[in-house]
Amino acid sequence: MKTCKVIMIIALAFLLCVSIVLAGEQGIIQEKADDKSFAPTNPPPVSYRDRDFSLLPQYAGEQIFLQIVGQTSAPILVELPHIMAQLSEVRPVYGGRIAVTGLGNSAVSVVAIIDQKKGTVIDTFWCYKPAISPDGRWIVFQKFFPPHFAEIIDTDFRVYDVSLDARGNRYGMEHMSEIEVGTVVYPLSAPETGDFKSIDYVMAYNFVWWPQSNQYIFADEGKIFNLVLVKLRKNGKGWDTFIYDLNKDGAICEIECELSRVTSFTLGKDAVDVKVFPGQLGAKDLIFRITLDRFKQVAGRR
Repeated sequence: MKTCKVIMIIALAFLLCVSIVLAGEQGIIQEKADDKSFAPTNPPPVSYRDRDFSLLPQYAGEQIFLQIVGQTSAPILVELPHIMAQLSEVRPVYGGRIAVTGLGNSAVSVVAIIDQKKGTVIDTFWCYKPAISPDGRWIVFQKFFPPHFAEIIDTDFRVYDVSLDARGNRYGMEHMSEIEVGTVVYPLSAPETGDFKSIDYVMAYNFVWWPQSNQYIFADEGKIFNLVLVKLRKNGKGWDTFIYDLNKDGAICEIECELSRVTSFTLGKDAVDVKVFPGQLGAKDLIFRITLDRFKQVAGRR
């Protein structure tokens, strides 16, 4: 009996840390790992397969490789950045490229972009909680900041355009930074003021994409408690940012309380259901439906 219980516990833990995505019509099978499970000596399985090719990670000591196996071409073995200790997701993305996300340690994520035909890494950057859009065109993330920080921290939320090359995602920078990457979408502020942003901008839950890849949502649990909605403009060349203050606009609690965290988002065409934990001992999650037209646009500079 004890052995059976142990096996059941192991099986449940495995299901919690690994999600398998099936798309029958396209013949896609994808394994993704939960970033909460950092175990580089025994990493969870991560892979991608469709009718055309397979993406299969290979671990060789502390070095990780990605094997690209095509139906009509010889296998290609790609050496991934050394900072990657464990993989989270591999999948084809926009423009014949492959995106690989992984963990450098228990907190910091690493993203690598690979040219599928050449089998070479063409860009690498560090961040927190990267999320690839369903169409593979965009990667959203929170900017990397040192975990052991000084008095001032500059952090924000950004989007990476997979259709551009590495230099195109650095916007005029003289060096190829692994930190200063992408376009800032929140918070928006005028850079000439000299004001520094702070660690008060902290993401809760994960980025959640709409299936159409035209917008995504996340929660900022800093000093304020904002839901942040970021929408792709119709011309596809920019983003607009909208916020909804859960504490101020939502009238969340019948009595005064302090929200603790967002538990989940459920998406609709014109609304989002938000499940929030009130932060009180023994309290149950609160669920609110917020129509997207109640989000207020943020004015500022990127």
